[in-house]
Amino acid sequence: MAESQVPRRRERGAALLELAMVALPLMTIVLGIIEVGGAWKDKSSAVQASRQGARVVTSSSVANPDNGIYLADQQALLAVLAGLPNGVNSGGAIPVVRKVIIFDASITDAELDQCKDLGESGVEIHELPRDNNDGLGVGGHCNVYLAGNDPNKNSLDQTEIEDSSNFGGNGGDWDRKFDPDSDRSGTVGSATEIGVYVELFRPYITGLIPGEGMKVSGYTVMQVEPAGL
Repeated sequence: MAESQVPRRRERGAALLELAMVALPLMTIVLGIIEVGGAWKDKSSAVQASRQGARVVTSSSVANPDNGIYLADQQALLAVLAGLPNGVNSGGAIPVVRKVIIFDASITDAELDQCKDLGESGVEIHELPRDNNDGLGVGGHCNVYLAGNDPNKNSLDQTEIEDSSNFGGNGGDWDRKFDPDSDRSGTVGSATEIGVYVELFRPYITGLIPGEGMKVSGYTVMQVEPAGL
């Protein structure tokens, strides 16, 4: 009886080895699908948020408010946050808004490329929760809003954005590099198309990919509504 059990043990050992050889690549594929699927979902969220921001910044109601205050960037940033509803959560990875660029899309291709260069491969994230565009942006064409680098909180602080004293297009205001309101000032003006670029940082959740996470982004360009609509 003892001799007859030896082949069976060998068979069980071979079966376990075969299972391990199949399970490891299968698990790698599953984890990869989780990461890629989550990244795709978050990219869709970035596009949706940029669409919300672009819809607001190009609307005639923002360009021509009854109170005469022009704060298009502020309203666009709030719309970006609203476009990322609470619970944008891909399998446990909560993405944070890393960067928003609001730009004049009706400029020349060369000027537009300068604005685009400030995207994913461009300016690195800063410690400050917001950058005042010193040394950033392309004069008169785009504003860059850099986020905080704390992965544990939403990097675009709604309380900060709601403070209208940070906006106005002049001096040290955050939107001084490109003020879509002064370009429009009651009429379509020089800016006929405005774009909003949104960049998210998505932490890895499976441990399969080295590093802390990846950047996903999306942008939307819309035509400026004529005054009076």
